[in-house]
This record gives sequence, C-alpha cells and structure tokens, in this order.
Amino acid sequence: NNHKIAYISDYLWWIAGEADTYRQSRNVKRFSAELRSIVETAGDACVAVIYAPTKEHIYFPYADPMGNRIYVLENGRVPILEESGWIGFTPVQELAWDTVAARLDNMRTVINETVDGLGLPFIDLTPAFQQAAARGEFTYFDYDSHWNVEGHALAGQTIAESLQALGECRK
Repeated sequence: NNHKIAYISDYLWWIAGEADTYRQSRNVKRFSAELRSIVETAGDACVAVIYAPTKEHIYFPYADPMGNRIYVLENGRVPILEESGWIGFTPVQELAWDTVAARLDNMRTVINETVDGLGLPFIDLTPAFQQAAARGEFTYFDYDSHWNVEGHALAGQTIAESLQALGECRK
C-alpha cells in the first residue's frame, strides 16, 4: 500500500556514511568525552544511552523505488571527514540505493561501540521501530520527523523493558 510520507533528506545523509568516517571524526570523539563527563558527575546514578532512529532510517527503505526514492537518491550527499576532523558532506551527487542501504546502520554501530567501550548500557530503539514498520505500523508523523502517539508508546515500552532486563546498571 502506498502512504504519503515526507522525509528530511539530510537526516538520511547523516546516517549514510562509512563507519570509519564516524569512528575517526571529532564528532564521535566529542560524544565520547561528553559521556565520560556525564558518568563522572553522575555519582551513583545509572547512565545509559538510548539510541532513537530517525524516521528516514526506519521508513526510507520502504520508499517507492520509482517515486520519492529516485528524487532523494539523485540529490544525495555523503558524510566525509573535513580537514578539521568534523563530519561534513560531499556536494550533491547521485547515490545508488544499495550503497545507502548498506550504510544505514553504520552510525548506530559506531555509537554502540563508543558507548560499549565506556562500559555503559546501550538501549537501541531501532529494532523495535523496524519491526513495527515491517508490520505496516506508523510510529512517526507523516509530515514531521517526530514520533506520533504510537511511536512514543513503543519507545517507552522498549526503554522500560530494556531497563528491566538490565537490572543492575554497569559502571
């Protein structure tokens, strides 16, 4: 079934880079440093990182290959390391769907590695949102990048179950 849904293409491009681009970036180094600072000041509080996928990560794989997907891929951008070490983007270029699809989890993987390297729990909402999408459920607003009521409920349930399964927080 076709369903009209809007994407913010830049959200797709942020997650469509090579894993090593993220690993080597100042963005991830800064993220890691900020997490260390949070842990240091948290005292006995449990610190966990919750990864919330973008609407583009969840629903763009379902985009009409002969419709919206073509336009978005004709106007693609690839995350690259700028000389400064921060992530920047290539100029607009046409990208192959297979290339983009193969990279959709790279940023999430690097964030998970970073969080795990600090010994913190990583609560990933992506699988739950992907499963809901596969069932034909909509967890984001059609013309907005935010969760709808169903998305908030799914996130809350997934986080609660993850925290319950976690038991004692790793430090």
